[in-house]
Amino acid sequence: MRLQCAPEDYGLLGRVRNIGAASVPAGVPVYFFEGDPDNGGIPLGTATTTKVLYPAEAEEVVVLLADPPPGVLDGSSVVWVVVDDAMPMHAWHECRTDNNRASGTGVCPPPPG
Repeated sequence: MRLQCAPEDYGLLGRVRNIGAASVPAGVPVYFFEGDPDNGGIPLGTATTTKVLYPAEAEEVVVLLADPPPGVLDGSSVVWVVVDDAMPMHAWHECRTDNNRASGTGVCPPPPG
């Protein structure tokens, strides 16, 4: 997970990579949370992939947050991104589901100067 930071907007950016042997259709859901979603994490937003991802391809998806929580901004809360939680069920087969999560900080780097 990475961030998109600019004076006029703040966003969380998740990189979705297909490490499987078959293509994955566009429209895979990507969920962003403040805190671990398995332990009461708070949903921040959802995005979807916009193109077919062939093996080894990746796409960056962004959720812009108009009013990010203070804990996300200052790094005191861990931000989680979850790709394809399989709800609802989908038409493609996923061999591994243990690599669909990442966590990190929402702190933007200081501007260069």
